[in-house]
This record gives sequence, C-alpha cells and structure tokens, in this order.
Amino acid sequence: MAMKIAGLTNKRAGFVLLDQPQWIPGSVHGMPPYCMRLKVAWTGNSFSLDRIRAKLPGLRALHPDIAPLPEAAYEGPSEQAVALLLHWTVELLRVGGIPIFDSGRMLTTASTAEQHDSPFILLIPASPFTPVVSWEVFQAVLAFFQACVNQDSLEPHKARLAPILAHLQEQPPKGSNTPRFMRAAFARGIPVVWIAAEIMQYGYGAEARWLDSTIGDRTSQVGVNLARFKVLAAQVLRQAGLPVTEPRHVVDANQAIEHARRMGYPVVIKPGNLDGGLGVSAGLQDAQAVRSAFEAARKLSPMVLIEKHVAGRDYRLTVMDGEMLWAIERVPGGVTGDGKRTVSALVEALNANPRRGVGPHTPLKRVFLDDQALGLLAQRGMDEQSVPPPGVFVPLRSVANIRMGGHAVAVKDVVHPDNAHLAVRAAQALRLDLAGIDLLMPDIRRSWLETGAAICEVNAQPDLGVTTGAHLYGEILDRLLPNGGRIPIVLVVGAPPMAGLIRDLTQHLGGLGQRAGWVGENGVIVDDQVLTNVIPGLYETGQMLVRDSTVDVIVLAVTDDGLLRTGLPFDRFDVLVLGGFDLPHAPQSDTSAEPPLLQSLLETLLPSCTGAVIPANPQWIAHLGAARTPARIHQNVIPAGQITSAVVEALGYPLAPSPPVSPTPGTQI
Repeated sequence: MAMKIAGLTNKRAGFVLLDQPQWIPGSVHGMPPYCMRLKVAWTGNSFSLDRIRAKLPGLRALHPDIAPLPEAAYEGPSEQAVALLLHWTVELLRVGGIPIFDSGRMLTTASTAEQHDSPFILLIPASPFTPVVSWEVFQAVLAFFQACVNQDSLEPHKARLAPILAHLQEQPPKGSNTPRFMRAAFARGIPVVWIAAEIMQYGYGAEARWLDSTIGDRTSQVGVNLARFKVLAAQVLRQAGLPVTEPRHVVDANQAIEHARRMGYPVVIKPGNLDGGLGVSAGLQDAQAVRSAFEAARKLSPMVLIEKHVAGRDYRLTVMDGEMLWAIERVPGGVTGDGKRTVSALVEALNANPRRGVGPHTPLKRVFLDDQALGLLAQRGMDEQSVPPPGVFVPLRSVANIRMGGHAVAVKDVVHPDNAHLAVRAAQALRLDLAGIDLLMPDIRRSWLETGAAICEVNAQPDLGVTTGAHLYGEILDRLLPNGGRIPIVLVVGAPPMAGLIRDLTQHLGGLGQRAGWVGENGVIVDDQVLTNVIPGLYETGQMLVRDSTVDVIVLAVTDDGLLRTGLPFDRFDVLVLGGFDLPHAPQSDTSAEPPLLQSLLETLLPSCTGAVIPANPQWIAHLGAARTPARIHQNVIPAGQITSAVVEALGYPLAPSPPVSPTPGTQI
C-alpha cells in the first residue's frame, strides 16, 4: 500500500512511496555499509519531469558545491525522475557534511502487485553515526520535487531545506579529520568499520588499524596526555634540550597581570589543556587586554596559562614515525587593502568565498569583526570603516590558526633540514607517532640554530587540514595499511551440506600458517579456538571476525536469506562457492512480487564478489548465465573433491605440503 506523506496526498502525478524505509547495516550491491532501502514509483510523464528540471537551478543555489546529475542513458521519464530523486538526496547529504561517498543504487523490480508505473528500489547511503538524516533529506527533496510537478509554491520547501543543511553540519563526526580519512579510504578501496563514537577501523582482521581522528591504536596515551597539558609538555621538551616557551599557570586575572609585568609585554594567554587555538590570545600589550583574555580562556578551561609572546612567523610541521610529512605557514585571519574598500567591506568579500563557513567540515573559517578584531584594529589606529592602503595586510586575529579564520601556505619544499629534524625530535620526545609541531621563527628556510625558534605547542591530535594538506589523509592510510587493509574472505552458499568443505578449507589454511575465522558446530572459531558457543547470524558473525585483530582469513556459510535484510558484513569478498541449492533455513514459499529467493541472493552476492565464483552444484549454472559481476565465473561444475584446491588457488595460496613421512627404525636416510 502506498505511504501517505504529509503534503503528498491526493496528488494526480509524481512520486509514490510504496513501502516503509528499511535500514540495512551491512553492504548490499557493492555499496559500503549502512544504507536506506526505499521502493518508489513515478506516476508522472515527460511534461511533469520538465517542471522539476526547470526548478533545479533554484535548488542548486542552496549550496555552491552541489554537482549536477552525470549524463547517463535513461530509458524514459520514470527512470530519469527517480535518478534525479536519488542524486539530489545524496548530493544534499554530501554537501551537508555527512560522510557518505557512494552515489547509491537505483534498481528495477518487476512488480505486478502495485498499481503504479515503473517501481524502483532506491539504496541511499547513510551515515553510521546518524542514519536517520538520510530519511529526513529524502523526504525534503521528495516534497520539493512533488511541489514542482503540481506547480505549488516552492518557497516553503526551500525554507525547509536550508535549515536541514545547517542541521547536517551539526551531526557527528564533529572533527574534520574523520570524514576526510573515510573519504581517502573510499577512494583507495580500504574498508571502513564503525567501532564506537568517532573511532573508525580501517581494514579487516589482522590487517586493520583503528583511528580516532589522528590518534591511532598504537599512539602513546602517555604522550597524548603530556601534549595536552602544555606545562608538562614544555617541561619534557626543555629536558630534551629543545627550544620551548615557558608557560605559567595562573589562577585569576590579577595573577596573570602580575606575571605579565614580570615577563614584560607582549604576552600570550591560552587554555592549558585545549588544542586547535581555542581560547588563545597573543600579542597582549597591556593589563586590560590580559584581563579580558584571561576571562575568555577561563570560560573554556579551568586551567589558564600565560607565557611570553615570541615574535616570528607561525609554522606547523606534521611528523609521522620519525619523518616530516608536511609543513605549512599559517597566516592569521585578516584582509588586504585595495585603497578603495573599508575593512568591513573587505571582510564581507573575504567571507563570500564559498570555501569559508562556520561548520566543522568547511576548509576555511569565516572572519568576524568581534572584540578581538576591533582591538587589533584599534592598535593600528583603525576601525571597521577605515580604508587600508593597497597591498597592506590588516590582521584581525592575534593567532595564526586555521580554525580561527587563518589560511595555510605550503612550505614543505623549503624547510631547512635542521628545522625538520627539530620537529621530529619534539614528536619523539613525547613518544608520539603522529604529531603537529608548531614553531615560531623568522624564516623556515633558515636553520633554527642560526635564527632561533620556539616550539609553542605539540599537537598530539593534529587537524591535517584540506586547503593544502588534503593528500595527507591518503598518505597516512597508505603508511598504516601497506596491504590496503584487506584479508581474504570466502563465502559458501548451502552449508551445512557444505560444512565438510569449510572444515577442510580452514584446516588447509591453518597448515599454511593462516589463522582462519569460521563457524563450526561448536560456535565461532578462530584458529581452532572457540570465541563463543553462541552462533549468531551471518552479519553478526562477520562483524565479529572483521573486528578481530588475529584473523588472517574468513570463511563463512550462507544458510538462509538473512543477508537480504542485513546486508553483508563486509563490503566485498574474494571467492563465492555455490554449493547446496536448497537453503534449509529459507522460507518455503515466496508470495511477494520480489524475485525468487535464490535469484535475490545472487543479485546481492555477485556485485560484491571480486575474485572467483565456483559452482559446486549444476543447478546454479543456469542462474549464472546472464550474471553481471566483476568476478571470474567458473563455467563448469567443480567436483566436491576439488573445491578446496580451487578455492586455495583462487586466493593465491599454495597447496598445503604433504606431511613428512617418519622413517622406520633402521632406515638409512
């Protein structure tokens, strides 16, 4: 029965939802995990479709990065209309900052039970953090398109979509590193598994690594704690012979002013346990500025530090495993005069850059004429209505931090070797595998031994950025996962009749030194060790094994139709063995209008099989005749006694050596 959606009832033409949304946690049709399944029909015509197309420029104005629907061969208005619906839903999710990178799927289905034209199944990517937002965006796009068809006013629908986009920016992940690592993994074909909170696993089994933003599963927690408590970090760095600032802990504004008097102005006030430039005020010249800066920092952290301001240019050097990967100069947020426009007009023009925004995932941040900006202008004898001379840079932020409106300039190719070594030593002193080292010095091209320098911070969870450092996410994953994070995975359809094959195969792999994860009569097993005597479904078992850091290879059986509801526990696998033709735990009858069960299983499995398809039962051959799959399909049935060898060969392993023959007593060898 068609669903009744608010604002979509009693319409003569357009879209009709034919089913409730279904959430699929696993992977289907070669998509990454997590998607929403919907059944949609188009009851309009070419004229109705033209009405939608005519209004798309107005919808595209919501965000400058919305991409048009790629050119494709569609058979008619139904297919074109549903393709537009899918495309715009995914695009709005993407530009809203939701970490999805697949374009979704539009599948045809032969339905005679519904009295609607051309029903389609849509598979819409969803975020593991907040999957429901995919449904919210789909409903909003659907309502907009339906209003186009019926020539209703579009303004209420535009007004509905704008706050939805803003709402998407507030969804997790809150930091910018995690979605960028996920994007880099998707581009490389590296599987991603959501663990908890914003902790993501890249890869499967023994080849996997965990990352929480830029903190890895082998990052020293001691080092992270030291780096976040800046007084202790400075102490450790100083003991290592490194040039550092000398922060002092202050408990109130009066004490901060007294320390500033002793140190001599200018000074810096900052929180003692926060990263990313939050609450930092630099270049403070008088007691009132110190008092205001202390109060601002105290709102963010109970620990407030003061230190002597070090003049110099601001550099961030990113270090990993004893090597400098990247270096940037950070320029504070500000404007450059043209001799014509006021500071206020220049700021407005600066913020008009579509790459500047306020959300956590925007490449650059907007600059505001707040108290700090007005104070810096006043120091120059200016205000927001002043007109700076041509080419004169007017800073509006006291610290050169990207999160505070600054921008980055790549300088890796000109970093003096002594300065690179200084950054590496700082990371090593805190036992950090990946760190961002902030240096203040006159010129990164000259050795710090000659010009002097100060390490103002070691960031144990550095924001790698995207304006100059977007490549770092992929490079770091390549270093962490030299084999792409993949382990061999085999699926066998038709067990328990094929249970003997699975035992033989896992024993063979064990003889080759490979720890196999599989399901036996006793439960879930890894390398002959029972993990649990409860045997869950295929999805739950697969998730258990891909998260197990001891598993070298996975062999699982498909015994029922559960994966049609859950999806696969992995995005792809290497070998599919088609054994028993009758699944003992499958429904005995299928009264729906969907394709028959075994055909549905093949349509779900084949797109995710990237290696070999081995038919061990002649009844499968006819079903494989017109199969579209990247896999290599064996044209003939493989005899039962040869299946293990065929699978091992397909995986690229050698056949297990024959056991050595013990000599009988007295035999000369």
